[in-house]
Amino acid sequence: MTKSFIHNILLFIALALIVPVHILASEIDARVEIFNIESGLSQTNINSLLLDSYGFLWIGTQDGLNRDDGYGFKTYRNDPLDKTSLSNNTILSICEDDDGNLWIGTWRGLSVFNRVDETFTNYFHSPNDTSTISNDRVFEVFKDRSGVIWVKTTESVDRYVPENNSFVRYTHFADQTTFYSDGNDFSMFEDSQNRFWIATKDGL
Repeated sequence: MTKSFIHNILLFIALALIVPVHILASEIDARVEIFNIESGLSQTNINSLLLDSYGFLWIGTQDGLNRDDGYGFKTYRNDPLDKTSLSNNTILSICEDDDGNLWIGTWRGLSVFNRVDETFTNYFHSPNDTSTISNDRVFEVFKDRSGVIWVKTTESVDRYVPENNSFVRYTHFADQTTFYSDGNDFSMFEDSQNRFWIATKDGL
């Protein structure tokens, strides 16, 4: 054995004798609690989570949007007969803007939650209107440091323009197919220089 190895062993033994055992082997008091359908969740496949500025935990599932207020769950779902309901029950992304509004990306459309009357304003793709979202499948909703809302679909990244309630599209090298990716890998990131990093199936 080398002198360095022997020195390290002796140092460890010395520390073990000096430092109290409860510091060396401190126990973490962790409690794991499972929430499922029996607990009140609408579904157990969780795609997204958000703790909002009001202290509510929002849970996006494949069968509705759930809100946890600490006492129980409330579920919001699509009602085909109500145009102010959630656009689709499969939730892919949840984001809160600077005004406290919730933006929900779904498998079919973009929904914005109105906290006052608990209704949704929905945005859908229109093939003949380039000011609409580029595709109804919204993988990610992202708020940048300046408060701008960005929406990432299978087609492009869309920037929301509140002045006229419209969207501006930013396609990927004019090649629509390269933007498609699995929802779990379809993320965005803003770095310290305000640059956007966008994950696609073909790279960044």
